[in-house]
Amino acid sequence: MIEDEHTDDLVRSLVALSLLAERAIRRYRGHAGSPEWDKGGERARAYLSLDEDETAELLDELEEALHDDQ
Repeated sequence: MIEDEHTDDLVRSLVALSLLAERAIRRYRGHAGSPEWDKGGERARAYLSLDEDETAELLDELEEALHDDQ
């Protein structure tokens, strides 16, 4: 869906962001991997214009924010 140019940009953005959020939540819960991220993470990163380092930094920041809210 992320690569489907006929899908509205808002929907594509929401799908990409939901994959990123799901990955962050799984990391927060101590899971090493994420099946959904494994399937669509590269496409989500590309759509959001994030390289691997930027994605890792963003996931670290999200995990910190989740820990700070406890």
